[in-house]
Amino acid sequence: MSQFLRFALGAGILYGLLMWLMLVLVVRHPVAVAGREAVLAGVIFGPLFAWMMISFSHSAWVKRSATPTFEPGERVVREGPANHFRRLEAVGGWLYLTNQRLVFKSHRLNIQRHQLSLPLDRIATARPSMTAWVIPNGLQVLTKDGRGERFVVEGRGEWVAALTAAQQSLPASVGC
Repeated sequence: MSQFLRFALGAGILYGLLMWLMLVLVVRHPVAVAGREAVLAGVIFGPLFAWMMISFSHSAWVKRSATPTFEPGERVVREGPANHFRRLEAVGGWLYLTNQRLVFKSHRLNIQRHQLSLPLDRIATARPSMTAWVIPNGLQVLTKDGRGERFVVEGRGEWVAALTAAQQSLPASVGC
């Protein structure tokens, strides 16, 4: 099973069960309290919702609307859909690692549209992190001036490895 499908199923089932639990404990909705039907609906519609959200985040439209302008000589090393945390919002968009910087650009449907550009020589560390304390899909980037940026990505370990390799390949006069 592909990583995409595993993530969609896992996220969807978790989402469905959490929604069912919220309906039972908070709203005391009669259908949710009924039991099996509500759990079954959560387990079916949760993955369906997750699949729709993941399909949207991987769409060509999102990538097109979230493509930054690259500098001459800048080449993309790794890219993929991502969320960037700004205050309480996880802003959706696309994350690019180039031979010069880490760039996040939000897609057009966000409330907080923005672009973040971190030159590789200003990044102190990158490490995997958890999202919502339990989901292993976070990437935390700390800059040399102490600022921290958090992203939700697929393959966080691969992102850390690619970022580390890109930093190590910087010319000595530019490097860390």
